[in-house]
Amino acid sequence: MVFGALHEKWEQMLLLCLIPLVLYAFDVIFRFSLYILYGRCEILSWKRISDNYLKVEFRTRLGVRPGQFVFLWVPAAARLQTHPFSLSSVRYNHAMGDATCTVHMKMEGRWARRVMEAFESSLNPRTLRIHASGPYGQLSAPPLDTYPCVVLVGGGIGITPLLASVNALSASSLADQHSPLEQIVLLWTLRDVALLLDQSEMLQELARDDRVRACVFLTGGGDAEVVAAAVEEDLEGGQRFRSLAATPVPDIPGVEVVSGRPDLSSELSRSYADCEAIGGSSMAVVTCGPAPFMQEVGAWSCKNSCAARVSIEFHQETFEL
Repeated sequence: MVFGALHEKWEQMLLLCLIPLVLYAFDVIFRFSLYILYGRCEILSWKRISDNYLKVEFRTRLGVRPGQFVFLWVPAAARLQTHPFSLSSVRYNHAMGDATCTVHMKMEGRWARRVMEAFESSLNPRTLRIHASGPYGQLSAPPLDTYPCVVLVGGGIGITPLLASVNALSASSLADQHSPLEQIVLLWTLRDVALLLDQSEMLQELARDDRVRACVFLTGGGDAEVVAAAVEEDLEGGQRFRSLAATPVPDIPGVEVVSGRPDLSSELSRSYADCEAIGGSSMAVVTCGPAPFMQEVGAWSCKNSCAARVSIEFHQETFEL
């Protein structure tokens, strides 16, 4: 704009620049007006999971579904900055016409740190203003309850959209007697045991479904190095407490928890053999996580899909917009 203004016809140059600037300003005002009018959320609880993650549970009237994401605006952290987050759980309250959602924020970047500081410094975090926009996106795969076998492979925080999907998948297919779904496999690789401990109740609940096989791989170190640290806020009592203790690899009933990196090829082949044994005709493989992780899952799927008796359909989810 500066160099354009130095030209002889600088008035025309400024006029041409003014048009997109006005459109941009209108877009910002319109979007944040929607946040204020329709996106206000009620904070139900929050929890700091070690030094790496923040878990926030809130109630919203947006028509969210498992596998989708929303943009969150926290004015206390940044007045004009929003960030997208996948929903790690969605629970509907049909009587009230709303839904209780959970997101997990990875503590990377200035904005996430400011959100954490806003929660920790507030005397009553329920009064913090948080707004949501959306929902956006959906799983790239067709409805998962149309497959006889489903394999969900998550890496780190990439498990969040898969957790919401597998919970909904298990519940919906149980209710639908005509669903062909017979096997659900959840493979999760992560470093932070505190994140696993946070999801242990959900995994245990999921494992009660006889069709589900859940396997978790902790790559953060051996038993002596696994340390669970959590700072939790009790919104009802307004008290904070800290727990810090050396913890072995947790024993979660119904869930295989292994210390060390997984052999993804072996685990996927095992899932394929199980699907073949029950007479499944197709298997959906859905993955989300770091790019090299997803590439390894995709390479196995491509290699084994050609000469396979069971049709393998590969889908990957990314956080890129």
